[in-house]
Amino acid sequence: DDIYTSPSASHVPMEPHVAVAHWDGGRLQVWTSTQSPHTVRATLARTFSCPPERIRVRTLNVGGAYGSKVVTGIEPVTAAAARMVGRPVRLELARDEVFLTVCKHAARVRIRTGVRNDGTLLARIVEVTWNAGAYATNSIDAAGYGMVRAPGPYHIPHVAVTSTAVRTNTVPSGPFRGAMTSQLCWAYESQLDDIASDLGIDPVEIRRRNLLRDGQRYATGEVMRDLHYDEILDAVTTGLKRLPPAPAPLPGHARGTGVALMIKSTQTPSRSECRIRLHADGHAEVLTSSVEIGQGAHATMRHLAAQALGLPDECVVVRQPDTDVTPFDSLTASSRTTFAMGSAVQDAVRQLSETLLPVAAEALEVHPADLRAVPGGFTTRDGARVGHGELLRRKGLDSCEAWGRWESVGGLDSLDSNGQGDASTHWHQGGVAVEVDVDLETGRVQILRAHGACFAGRAVSPVRVRQQSEGGMIFGLGPALFEELAYQDGQVVTVNMSDYLIPSIGDIPRQMGSTAVESTPKERAELHGVGEMTVPPVAPAIGNAIKAACGVRLRHLPMTAERVLRALDDKAGKAGGVV
Repeated sequence: DDIYTSPSASHVPMEPHVAVAHWDGGRLQVWTSTQSPHTVRATLARTFSCPPERIRVRTLNVGGAYGSKVVTGIEPVTAAAARMVGRPVRLELARDEVFLTVCKHAARVRIRTGVRNDGTLLARIVEVTWNAGAYATNSIDAAGYGMVRAPGPYHIPHVAVTSTAVRTNTVPSGPFRGAMTSQLCWAYESQLDDIASDLGIDPVEIRRRNLLRDGQRYATGEVMRDLHYDEILDAVTTGLKRLPPAPAPLPGHARGTGVALMIKSTQTPSRSECRIRLHADGHAEVLTSSVEIGQGAHATMRHLAAQALGLPDECVVVRQPDTDVTPFDSLTASSRTTFAMGSAVQDAVRQLSETLLPVAAEALEVHPADLRAVPGGFTTRDGARVGHGELLRRKGLDSCEAWGRWESVGGLDSLDSNGQGDASTHWHQGGVAVEVDVDLETGRVQILRAHGACFAGRAVSPVRVRQQSEGGMIFGLGPALFEELAYQDGQVVTVNMSDYLIPSIGDIPRQMGSTAVESTPKERAELHGVGEMTVPPVAPAIGNAIKAACGVRLRHLPMTAERVLRALDDKAGKAGGVV
């Protein structure tokens, strides 16, 4: 029966929130740094009581977001100012204003777990309270997502979760990479190591005995499929051992290793639509409202379309989101884009094939049933082939286009009064193992080695998967070790990059690796998002490694040198060693 806390933290995107608004003949045009252009358009339509068709929202490449630009923020203010002065208005937040605009939900998690002497988990009660900040911009749904993620990636027969968001006079809270998952993973993975220690069971072994596996029911009542936690656990533990060892510890230093796993739902329900325009000259356009935030979304869509069309990647162009031109997409967040929009892209290519099939049958003088779609065109049973471009030229067309669509069902609103139902389209899976060095004199913690793993289904780009996993581990170091939005007399005092510290190159582990776990056979595997899978396990893995190194358990983030040193002092004074 333990209590764990996580403070508010700031997203610190490199590009601040910025928008340009212009009213032209009663029509509103907005250029904005957002993750959700169609959501912004809908909000502006409600705000100014005008039809959505009279509002155009455009987005260029966004310089970082991590969830801070999901909900509509400065766009209505910018549009109101532009209407007031009758001129285009540009609003860019200064860095201190970014700190005051949106932050991570602070959380207090009480977790009670019943367990047999052999380490089998029997029951879990979780009571979590979220600091919604002012206005509770998205905390109603966020508390629901936290509820379904709270039990952790384990088979536990009896679960009860209470998830409550509370409005306070603090910075508004919103999604933060791995939204509502990091705070919970910090609790359930730290406590599980303590259970293992009390029972004399290896931390890896106790996880192995309780992992969710295919065919078992999750706390929401869903029968789980395509789970790969055994492989992820193997990947992070063996991956850490294979990294080059760190130099021998200095006198007065202690070393320890720790591991942690996570489970996360994705935005459900949601919808993604795509339009693909194939040109007779051999190139194609992909029109989607998925936003490029540096995660490689457009490169992924380009590759998926090129692969399905049988074109080189350089012959496919992905257009920037523009609500007048690009079809609807719910949002670029929740690690959903590769799967959701990727599925829409593949559906659009199928629609193209269906459109061109009768044309190909006429060109090859065969029945449509005798044709087979292949990358780049169609082929007959005897090997005769015709390409897409030739078909368009035969019909005298410059281009041909098709719409693709993907939509999920279920989600929070579909759960019954006992929280039972299909809560998520996909369940994201990941893990991290670390080795730390603790300076027993100062309390400073240094991450020597780290290895992360995620389930990628079928990896579109192994390089980008590795970049996401290793970038996620680096991102997670900040909230784990030193990031905190601090208040004094009701005011935020960490509103600049001198007082609010984010990980620098000096904080990155000396040795780091990652593994993408894929389904077999890969050819028929689903796509899976991977952008957040290694963020939540970082803090508990470090906390578990600190406990293994020097015997103190920290339950309040961040794990600063001061907190570690205080715990060491308390342990020496027989006060329990917990802070």
